[in-house]
Amino acid sequence: MRLVVVVVGALLSSNAFAFKTHPAEIVAMLKIGVHHWPMIYNVKERAIKVSNEACDLEIRHYGGQSDALRHFILSSLLTANLDEKRARYLLTAHENKNYYPQTKSYVYDEHNVMDLYNNEIGIEFGSSYYPEQLTNDFLVEVGREKLENQEFKIIRPGYTNCLI
Repeated sequence: MRLVVVVVGALLSSNAFAFKTHPAEIVAMLKIGVHHWPMIYNVKERAIKVSNEACDLEIRHYGGQSDALRHFILSSLLTANLDEKRARYLLTAHENKNYYPQTKSYVYDEHNVMDLYNNEIGIEFGSSYYPEQLTNDFLVEVGREKLENQEFKIIRPGYTNCLI
């Protein structure tokens, strides 16, 4: 029990922890393994930076093209670095924030649904590549093609424009 408290405490205070922390993510991160934490953190930061630069943004936006592109890049990179099963497990855990013990179920809002949908596109794409093949330019090029072809789910069209 003491070890669990120490590990959870380290997770909550660590810069190497990749996502906002809630119970489902803590469990996912523990199951995936400590040795993957730095990679996960770096991939998350890279996805934010690359999508912001591609969309000419200073900060993250939610619900628009940049959000879809960010999730595509993140899920592609996680899949290439881990595998489909572990990437999906971690990405789904991140969206499982709204747990209701009374019904023992999760409730997803439209943002969660959007993110899960776009994550699946990235997982499918990333499963065909090695991490070193997924350069920033390549990910942005493919992501923009998917935006043009309206393959991503976007709940706030026109909010951010990445097709510039």
